[in-house]
Amino acid sequence: MTKVDQNVQLWAGKDQVLRFGISASDGSGQDMTGNTASWMLLDEQNSGSLLLKAGTISGSLVDIVLSGSDDTAGLGGRYYHELAATASGSAVVLAVGQLKMNKSNF
Repeated sequence: MTKVDQNVQLWAGKDQVLRFGISASDGSGQDMTGNTASWMLLDEQNSGSLLLKAGTISGSLVDIVLSGSDDTAGLGGRYYHELAATASGSAVVLAVGQLKMNKSNF
């Protein structure tokens, strides 16, 4: 089940982890172990991706590790993001939302 409005706020140039909880249709945690996850950052929905990262799945949790110096340095503003997983050979969108990237003073 796709979670919409998964809006987040991050700081450019900082190491950060995005953690997503995956739910089954009944609201319980959906074990995604054995599947692959990917996360995309885009200027806007249906545009080309600015950043594509593989995720780490542990049960019903997906972690996306962002390196400040490699992944988010120089970014700032509002973006669209999307988390997907490949389950049984088919891509499934798990979460979508807006991402606000704040400029860091450090």
